[in-house]
Amino acid sequence: MIIAFACDHGWFPVREKILEHLKNMWHEVIDVWPQNEEPLDDFPDYAKLVCEEILNWKSERGVLVCGTGVGMSIAANKYTWIRAVLAYNPEIAKISRSHNDANVICFGARTMSIDDVLSSLDAFLETEFLWGKYERRNEKIDCLC
Repeated sequence: MIIAFACDHGWFPVREKILEHLKNMWHEVIDVWPQNEEPLDDFPDYAKLVCEEILNWKSERGVLVCGTGVGMSIAANKYTWIRAVLAYNPEIAKISRSHNDANVICFGARTMSIDDVLSSLDAFLETEFLWGKYERRNEKIDCLC
């Protein structure tokens, strides 16, 4: 799977662990982050870059990380066809995929351990969408804008 990834300065110290984990799972990663720690960066800029990768069919899913994950999920959900979820545990990650067809997962650097992030990421990437009644519900969501 091709995955777009970005984080703001808040997650810089452990970003390599996430990237290494994804690569060890044989995923191709498009890292849209500028590769340096910049405390004045703005998370909406990175959410935009990841969402554009998905909307331009360059990646299948996205991973976004900021201090709490809330800002990234709000920013990403501004884009039509993006379904971003703040997944604070594997169960939320799994249900967001199976029921909501989420295509972007968001994490909080200050609110989650790296172990929780990686287990939630695994659940998100390994779970398929269930279709059926969930497809109908997602179509209704798409018409809200």
